[in-house]
Amino acid sequence: MIVLAALAVYYNSFSVPLIFDDALSIINNPTIHKLESAFSPPPNECVGGRPILNFTFALNYALAGLNVWGYHAFNLLFHALAGLTLFGILRRTLLRLRLHRGGFAAPNPGAIAQRLSPTKALALALAVAVLWTVHPPQTQAA
Repeated sequence: MIVLAALAVYYNSFSVPLIFDDALSIINNPTIHKLESAFSPPPNECVGGRPILNFTFALNYALAGLNVWGYHAFNLLFHALAGLTLFGILRRTLLRLRLHRGGFAAPNPGAIAQRLSPTKALALALAVAVLWTVHPPQTQAA
């Protein structure tokens, strides 16, 4: 569901041209033309100090040159994987939490704590992960 939501929201980004800082980060960035230089981005550009980002641009460039579709697909793949990771972490965390009357606060002595049901933990984790995946500030991902 998380991957489908990401695809539904960002499907129309695959034909959007490289714009704004893409000229400095991708089009005019000679360090992405060879994988050997990818971990040494230009220091005064948008990718300066971000060698992993520059390396992902180099991988995209090696696979498809300046074809915009590849950059958007690669970014969407990683964004969907991040949403799936968030879902997994949230679900496991929610299953381990103990609920007390009044919320997650420390219980009164003798209070009985209950765990969230697996169904409720799954539903809540899924809702949060889908919202994070499709939230407008995340649009840079695609």
